[in-house]
Amino acid sequence: MCTIILLYKTLENYPLILAENRDIRPGRLETPPQRVYSGDNSIYCAIDPKSGGTWYGLNSSGVTIGLTNRHPDPDSPTASIGRLCLEALTQPTAKEASGYLLDNFDFAKHRNTNILSADKDNAIITFCDENPYTLDLNPGIHILTNYDFAQEPVTMEEKYRMIDSIHRLKRATELTETHKLGNTKNRDDAISTLQKILSDHEVPKDNNSSHFIDYFKICCHSSRDFPWETKSSSIIALSKDGIEDSIYLYAGGNPCNTKYEDYSDILRDST
Repeated sequence: MCTIILLYKTLENYPLILAENRDIRPGRLETPPQRVYSGDNSIYCAIDPKSGGTWYGLNSSGVTIGLTNRHPDPDSPTASIGRLCLEALTQPTAKEASGYLLDNFDFAKHRNTNILSADKDNAIITFCDENPYTLDLNPGIHILTNYDFAQEPVTMEEKYRMIDSIHRLKRATELTETHKLGNTKNRDDAISTLQKILSDHEVPKDNNSSHFIDYFKICCHSSRDFPWETKSSSIIALSKDGIEDSIYLYAGGNPCNTKYEDYSDILRDST
């Protein structure tokens, strides 16, 4: 699951704002954002202790990364896609991060994944599957869920996953339009609106399916019949003046009932 919303070059002083809900099975742990690597390119991100990797973060060059897992996966992934993302964050530009992903993704070992890499100059989605490829994004609002819509679903599970991705994409699009997010020019207003969107429990207005209804929600809660939950929510606002003036917010739970904490101080010393 997971939902990513990118505001790319829509605010004058913030070339990108990247927001993501991480949806995983209950019981999976994660650490809050921290400085995990110091060197020529320091890395700031939350960590999944099980894999030692990340799904979202940035580096001192202003490169951000966010991923959404894809389906289907290899039967038994033997390499961590989160570790690959962490390695990609050592790159000095979004283009080089995307290139690193293309060069090092192994279909036989890694989970199939959509990975967004972005900085002040470029925003690129790397679709990692049997035939990896990239898509350069234009300025605007971009929403990324768990499916590559160029891929035809084969199994029933894949069809449900595609329906889920379509519904969350539709609902997130509805909310960005309702809140006129594309017209927002103030950083704090944009962040406040993103927090509302990431906390949303509704389904698209044109939804006509009663099956797997919980899958369609941007902010999801686990139940006996639904073994997934929004584990955390994160928002990075990258300043044109560098990461020292940027914002990093993190909610360690469902954003509907968990406060976003300000972790921006970890970015202040980027050397």
